Amino acid sequence: MELSALTIQLLQINLIISLFSLWRSLLRLLNQQPFHRLQSLTNQIFFKLKRLVRKKREIINKLNKSKAKDVFGLDTAFITTHCSALIKPVTHLVNLSIRVGKFPQSWKQAIITPIFKAGAKNQASNYRPISILPALSKIFEKIIIEQLVEHLEGNKLINSKQFGFRAGYSTEMANCYLTENIKSKLDKGNVVGAVFIDLKKAFDTVNHNILLNKLTTFNFSEHAIGWFASYLEHREQRVKINTELSTSLQFTMGIPQGSILGPLLFSLYINDLPTCCQSANCQMYADDTVIYASARIPTIVAETLTKEMEGISQWLKDNHLTLNVKKTVSMCFSIRGKAKCTIKIDQAIEEVEEFKFLGIILDSQLKFNKHIKKLCKTVRTNLNCFRMIRHHIPVKGALLFFHAMILSHLSYCVTVWGQASQTTVKPIISLYKQALKIMDQKPNMWHHCLIVQKYKLLNFDSFIKFSFLKLIFKCTNNLAPAVLCPFFYDKNKHKESCH
Repeated sequence: MELSALTIQLLQINLIISLFSLWRSLLRLLNQQPFHRLQSLTNQIFFKLKRLVRKKREIINKLNKSKAKDVFGLDTAFITTHCSALIKPVTHLVNLSIRVGKFPQSWKQAIITPIFKAGAKNQASNYRPISILPALSKIFEKIIIEQLVEHLEGNKLINSKQFGFRAGYSTEMANCYLTENIKSKLDKGNVVGAVFIDLKKAFDTVNHNILLNKLTTFNFSEHAIGWFASYLEHREQRVKINTELSTSLQFTMGIPQGSILGPLLFSLYINDLPTCCQSANCQMYADDTVIYASARIPTIVAETLTKEMEGISQWLKDNHLTLNVKKTVSMCFSIRGKAKCTIKIDQAIEEVEEFKFLGIILDSQLKFNKHIKKLCKTVRTNLNCFRMIRHHIPVKGALLFFHAMILSHLSYCVTVWGQASQTTVKPIISLYKQALKIMDQKPNMWHHCLIVQKYKLLNFDSFIKFSFLKLIFKCTNNLAPAVLCPFFYDKNKHKESCH
């Protein structure tokens, strides 16, 4: 639906008012504070206008074109449409903000929209809060995070076991690293115990002072830390229901929800967590953390993990984070049948025989029976929908449905569960063939190879092999996390270090 001329004029007026307000507040700060040149990070962040115009145009164009209105009545769709007019004043504001070391106060106002999940509608816990930050602040954050990532990754300052929110890292890489580590220990005749740690509202309970102190370990100058302090402090939020807005409420802790910088700042906050583990492996995907250890006897594994959990509990306490004991579980992997690893901190941690980690259901023998069964159920449901609508959509639409609703599920972490036995994977292969026949509107007796050739696809066996080859290629060409490289290292070649 196109906006009326009056609506566009009102939005433009709101935008001019907000930009003028920001400009005036930043100029006031500039008059109050002397200019400080950043010693490390800000030298990279502080762009000259000529360098920013083209680059920021790309950043603005890459913004998700959402129509969710912020506190000023603006949205990212409006900003991308009027990119040419906005690029110069926004560039000036960004450079001015960096110069004075302050994040604009007007960009710290969030609108919280409660989205109903399930259950009783009169219970606040049954709603998911969605935070909408000022649209212009997202441009600023994208510029900052680009330079921040370059600084952190270029100097290898982020823990190699952190798989979350990093280029070249993914849930598939995290699951691959975990399962390959476990299998290598099982192959030696060991039992592997693991604790899957859950934190209560981890992002919302980050202590700002602790975070700012930790930034000094990442080679941030005092001026840069001052800018991040300004970014975090004096933030306000208002709840919006339909057209009604609540009064503002300030929050003094936590990472700004819905922000671009937030996830990376949280990663820096927990970056030193693995240092607590002296006798166990630790890996993270944002706040999803797992620690694991191996030994010949399950009781030794349990003792090791109990000791490690005591250290982690103290670390969490020191960093104002809370362990969710009810959702933290332990698991014992063994190829010799069921084994028990009872772990206690203040109370016994629940021991399970299967656990869903980053979308993959892990079982105690890594057979992936439960995961494939769940996957089949999901794909079968989507196939029934596909069958009903296929006659009403063109070939292009059918291909889109096939890739989005069938292949996307089958390809997720296929390098992890794709090593299951042929008997276990057989139902998946059958469903893949059915999907091909529905897409091409062919009877069940039709051979799927003809369809594969027609649409230049792969049969499922070849698809699994191709997925493994892609992973091996990434590992051997320094495109994968460094910790994964040893699993694919060719001993006959000259040793080369991964990035």
